[in-house]
Amino acid sequence: MRKIALLSLIIAFLMLFGCEDKRTFGVVFNLDGGSPAIPRQKVKSGGLVEKPADPTKTGYTFLYWQEKSTNNFWDFDNHRVTYNMTLLAIWRTSGSPPDEDQYVTVTFDVNGGLPAPVPAEQRIKKNTSVHQPIRPTKDGYKFLGWHLEDQLFDFNTLINEDITLIAKWEKMIPQAIVKIIFKTNGGIPVPPAVNILKGTKITKPEIDPEKAGYEFLGWFLEDELFDFDLSVNENITLIAKWKEKNN
Repeated sequence: MRKIALLSLIIAFLMLFGCEDKRTFGVVFNLDGGSPAIPRQKVKSGGLVEKPADPTKTGYTFLYWQEKSTNNFWDFDNHRVTYNMTLLAIWRTSGSPPDEDQYVTVTFDVNGGLPAPVPAEQRIKKNTSVHQPIRPTKDGYKFLGWHLEDQLFDFNTLINEDITLIAKWEKMIPQAIVKIIFKTNGGIPVPPAVNILKGTKITKPEIDPEKAGYEFLGWFLEDELFDFDLSVNENITLIAKWKEKNN
């Protein structure tokens, strides 16, 4: 019996840890002629890439890392790894300003939400799409998405000018709760108190209470038999009413 129990414990242990997501993805750094070489990183699914030291390249100034397959700026603080990928070093010729005709800047305004500071701005090549940042939050509000002016922004859009994306919010109205208490006046069982949304109906207890020598007449609100088809808009107490049985 001990061997069976031990075997069962081992199987349960293996099943428990076998269910964990142990996937890792490879991140390769393409220096595009720069140096020194940067070792390939193995990153757990959903993890962050460890930012390496900026490479160097004779006659060039290093600008940033770009995800090669999408041509999008890579934000080491926020972007997470979900597939094998290559980060490409982006350069400009030393002593010359960035070619403003080739790149645009996308900034983000969380409009009172979190995280703070706001997501990092992304500098991307013209006619490419921007990477969607971490979803912000704001107490008491529902996030409606990133908007460009008054329109919900589509992150598949190809961008050709500097833009600012603003988080749009909708204030959530708290749903009022009302409480219903049952008193049985000596009967059993006593239904538990329930909480429901204001303006909704309460379900009648499935079991009527019983009381020796008495007939149950129903649940009453003050002196009126309560109608369970009515909506409840305030805290109430329903009381069991009884009629003595004739012997």
